[in-house]
Amino acid sequence: MIKYYISTLFWMLFLISCAGTPPVKEYSLARTALQAAKKFEANKYNPKLYRKAVYFYRKGSHSFDKRLYGQAKDYFNQCLEMAEKSEDLTRWTRYKKGDYSL
Repeated sequence: MIKYYISTLFWMLFLISCAGTPPVKEYSLARTALQAAKKFEANKYNPKLYRKAVYFYRKGSHSFDKRLYGQAKDYFNQCLEMAEKSEDLTRWTRYKKGDYSL
């Protein structure tokens, strides 16, 4: 009887741990936003925001690898926000300095 309860508990925990879906969309969006920010040299014009974006991306990748999908999704969303802010401020800064090539 105890073996039955233990095996049932084991299977329930196994199924619960596999319930989440990977945040592939968020992962892709965060990576694309970082690449765009890098293209516009955000690391040169707004290094603080760019470093935060990279930090959140790395934390998200690490969480994704560990299959902590909820945590990874949050980190990727934060990365996306920081990378977009960094890119926007970089464009504005370059525009104010007279660099109209972008």
